[in-house]
Amino acid sequence: MMMDPIIDWITHLFVGGLLILAGVHKLSDLRRFGDALRGYQLLPETSIAIVTIVVPAIEITTGMVTFLAMSRAGAAGLVAGVGIFCMYAALILLSLARGIRFIDCGCFAYGAQPPRLNAGMAARNLCIAGFGTLGLLPASSRTTGWLDVAAILAAIATLVLLYAIFEFILLLPKRDLIR
Repeated sequence: MMMDPIIDWITHLFVGGLLILAGVHKLSDLRRFGDALRGYQLLPETSIAIVTIVVPAIEITTGMVTFLAMSRAGAAGLVAGVGIFCMYAALILLSLARGIRFIDCGCFAYGAQPPRLNAGMAARNLCIAGFGTLGLLPASSRTTGWLDVAAILAAIATLVLLYAIFEFILLLPKRDLIR
């Protein structure tokens, strides 16, 4: 099955962009990212300082490599990016299974939301990973024109809006439906 090249570009740009933004966000407040890592209760205290720097570096590097769409390096970056989002989903689900719910996950806005993990965060990451796998399908070799660029930009804007809406839904307070 050959995929249209604009789908390839969209997946690479969206997944790569999310990884770069996530890494920059973590670097912007290393102390709070370190606190988020501590909250997962998986790493020894002695490794927190190094992991606090290594994780954002990996995210930014992977995101930049993922931007190299239509190349082997871009595909490798996308595979790594999909793996990162799957790993984050697994980390969230593992924490929930261990009863760890009240931590700031470290996702894009430290302290902007009540620090509470939920399965929706894992689902979001798995959706991003699933979407990213589309960019691993072989793309046709047709040339792209200015209308394709407009379609790519519109699709990226739509995906960013959908991401923001999903984040907003995750922030909504849970209501007691049964009284």
